[in-house]
Amino acid sequence: MAIKSEGKLSVNYLKGILGDKFNATLCAIGHNLRLNIRSCVLFKKQLKQEFGC
Repeated sequence: MAIKSEGKLSVNYLKGILGDKFNATLCAIGHNLRLNIRSCVLFKKQLKQEFGC
């Protein structure tokens, strides 16, 4: 259950087996986007700290 809620994989509104596959794929894409955005924000903070921009 922890992995399901961590990946925002709660309710599937898409129909059938194909819907399940799309839902899992879209959740994975969303998870990767959140990780990338978090990395960019941390990188920006680090740049500000080092160069005072």
